[in-house]
Amino acid sequence: MQKLQSTTWTILGISLILTACSKGVSNDARHAVTYESRHPITLAEKTNNIEVPINLNNAEFTLQEEAKIKSYLYQFDTKSTGNLIVTVPETGLKAGPARQSVRNIVEIARKVGIDDKRIRVGTYKPMNDTVGGVRMSFEAVIAEAPDCSNMWSENLSDAYNNEVSKGFGCATRNNLAAMIANPSDLNGMRNMGPGNGARRVDSFDKYVLGQTTSASRDSNETATATAQ
Repeated sequence: MQKLQSTTWTILGISLILTACSKGVSNDARHAVTYESRHPITLAEKTNNIEVPINLNNAEFTLQEEAKIKSYLYQFDTKSTGNLIVTVPETGLKAGPARQSVRNIVEIARKVGIDDKRIRVGTYKPMNDTVGGVRMSFEAVIAEAPDCSNMWSENLSDAYNNEVSKGFGCATRNNLAAMIANPSDLNGMRNMGPGNGARRVDSFDKYVLGQTTSASRDSNETATATAQ
């Protein structure tokens, strides 16, 4: 009889615990929204400027300068939907070499894949006849991360109602904002480019003839793996 009473109290205790847990789930507003909407990433425009120095004796760029220009143009191509503004000195000793440098910049932009129609060239007045370089600027779309600094003050051990913390997911959203290459992708998918019609027809013809549609492999292509 005593053993039966002990078992009964044990079952009753477990039932009370389960009941408390089930009733403890909060219907708080924190559960009504996702952490993406609770910690939104906002898009904003920021002017990105660069000035390329002008060599009076040589309009060609050094390898380091060309690499810097390419890096800047890649940022323009991925982070801007507007135009690239290129300005040169209106007067002065560097006016002539600067115009030649603009031609070189346009050639570099073509190699990067930027359409000439997106490049606007203008002039500016230098402070004196001996200063001035090629200035480039564009409006870049940047991802601004949510502020998580004031979300870690609550005591997480007091979450008796199984509520998520205020800062839940905020760090993840910060990381995403920092890592995303093209912030405009957060607004939606990009438009698909045109397909390769010639390759599609070739693969279909091979499929009809029962031939292999994948690319052939060289017999010299080998790989080995060793246990460490």
